[in-house]
Amino acid sequence: MSGTSTGSSPVSVERRRRSPPPPPGEELVAFYRHAAATAAEEETYFRKQIEMVQPSQEERHRIEWQLEALERELAVASGEAASLRASTGTAGAAIAARAAAIAELLAEQREDRTRVQRLLALCQPVSHDVTVLFDHFGASEGPRAAPPLPQPQHSMAISSAAAPPPSAAAAGGGGAVADRRRQQQRSERSSAGTAVAAAAAHPKCTRGYEEHLLRRVALLEAHAEEVESLGRAYLGELAGERERRAAEAARLSDEARAAAEPLRSALQRAAARREAATAAYLRLRHNARVAAAAAREERQRCAAAKEEACVGDVVLQERLAADLKALASGAEHEVETGVKDLRARAAAAERALHDCGAEQQAQRQRREEQLAALTRAIDDLRERHDELAYERADSLPALARAVGNLRRAVAAAEQRSLERALFT
Repeated sequence: MSGTSTGSSPVSVERRRRSPPPPPGEELVAFYRHAAATAAEEETYFRKQIEMVQPSQEERHRIEWQLEALERELAVASGEAASLRASTGTAGAAIAARAAAIAELLAEQREDRTRVQRLLALCQPVSHDVTVLFDHFGASEGPRAAPPLPQPQHSMAISSAAAPPPSAAAAGGGGAVADRRRQQQRSERSSAGTAVAAAAAHPKCTRGYEEHLLRRVALLEAHAEEVESLGRAYLGELAGERERRAAEAARLSDEARAAAEPLRSALQRAAARREAATAAYLRLRHNARVAAAAAREERQRCAAAKEEACVGDVVLQERLAADLKALASGAEHEVETGVKDLRARAAAAERALHDCGAEQQAQRQRREEQLAALTRAIDDLRERHDELAYERADSLPALARAVGNLRRAVAAAEQRSLERALFT
């Protein structure tokens, strides 16, 4: 006590002398008991709120996992639709290639018909009023190479040689009939010579070769018709398959949207409940902080009361020492009585302070136990959350394998349909 009096300034001693006396011990004990009861009620309320929040958190995790699963299924359906569109584009390209091949076959058929007509024209006898156009066929056309035919200038030269000169036609007046007869005979001889030359140049232009060409033309026409019918059948089957897959993709997307709507609403409800629980938690935390501030102020007030009690005891001791010095001669008995009284009061004050410290220690221990219990509850919640996360991570590979199997099945079905379309 003497050490406390030496470390305090006169101003603080004077201020503490004017301060009101501390509350009695019974009122302080009642106040701490009331604070302990309030802390116990708050702990019960906190536990109830935690028990209410835990199922909502689990439900929210479950709904989020279902929503993610539906989103993954929707992404898989979108990928399948994209692959179907790509396969449709590939099939369209194949159809375009087939159409180009059909066009080439038709062009070749037209060329063959033109060649047949030219060969038939070459096989016909050459008359006076028929103009024959000879073409130069290459070695790659026809079964065997044919010698080159004379050019059109040669036939024109023959016709000009067969015609009479203009001077003779002008000079001949009475012999016009004889001149016309000679000109006709010359033209017949030249036509016969031209026919013989054509027959000698093209020995393959016979009836059998003509029939062979006609059969080839008929086969080419039948092949072109068959290719066109196959193309139309394949186009119809491909259009039906495209419509069916588009309807299936639309149905899957509608089902995914219909399944996602209740999950979204449930997620919104869970979010609302979570917000309400968060608000309640914040309110409880604010109340706990207010209670902690009140307890801290009470501890400060108790410390101030303890210090003032110590200061008052020091002042009393100094006053008693002064009285003893002043009344040493005639008041020894009274001084001894006063000293005993003061010692009793000091012992009572020390016991009250000791009881107050013990009560504070007990409250501190209870608060630590409460915090430990809350910490254990939070650890249990975290362990449960980790278990749920592990379960979700374990279920993802199985879902990925199922999606891979589905994709392989769809690819196999598409391959079978394409093979069936190509070989039927």
